[in-house]
Amino acid sequence: MKKITLFSAFLLCASMQANSAIITWDSVTNASGNASDVLSVGTLHDSATSYNSDVLVNGQLFNRDLGLSGGTVSYNNSGITFSNVQSNANYGALPGSGWDSEYLKLVDQGSWRGNGGDLKINISNLISGNNYLVQIWNPYWNTNWTTEYKDEFGNSSGLLKHGLSSAAILPQFVVGRFTADASTQTISAFGPTYAVVGSIQVRDVPEPSTLAILALGIIGLGAARFKK
Repeated sequence: MKKITLFSAFLLCASMQANSAIITWDSVTNASGNASDVLSVGTLHDSATSYNSDVLVNGQLFNRDLGLSGGTVSYNNSGITFSNVQSNANYGALPGSGWDSEYLKLVDQGSWRGNGGDLKINISNLISGNNYLVQIWNPYWNTNWTTEYKDEFGNSSGLLKHGLSSAAILPQFVVGRFTADASTQTISAFGPTYAVVGSIQVRDVPEPSTLAILALGIIGLGAARFKK
């Protein structure tokens, strides 16, 4: 009994120290240039793009960079902030034809660049117990660097390449999923010299079980009507 009590106390202490939840990352994906890359499941919680105006892709709004110079930077409704930012540098070469014109802006040369060490992405206004999806794009850049994203427990997205059209390298994006256990979630971005982030969206998504129950209800309703 004593061991169980001590273990419970340890878990409680650990949960109090943790500021955010574990993120489960999908596989890193090459940006295709098709607007359907931009996920629309659930509802938009918040978004940010380093492009110099708001961007609307696949019906999803990305809030523009509001003037970034360093330190901590907030965006339109302050649901996403960046810290340890050095600059919103503009480097790189954009891809050729075949890209959706608005999607192209999400991976434009603009980006948030970390100040030497890692760059922090802080997501706020979350509801504990809700499921969220985060989708992050690396931008086109002037060198074949990579950026890696981690939660506060060290779970890694793997390395994302930055686009480099002269070497036929596409920019990449990654999707992470988590269940909020606090009102904030922190993601750290790491790079070999700088962490470089192009655009991000956070979506509030329904639980799979909720969707399954809803689907079963619709099927049951259809079956009842068929019997009549």
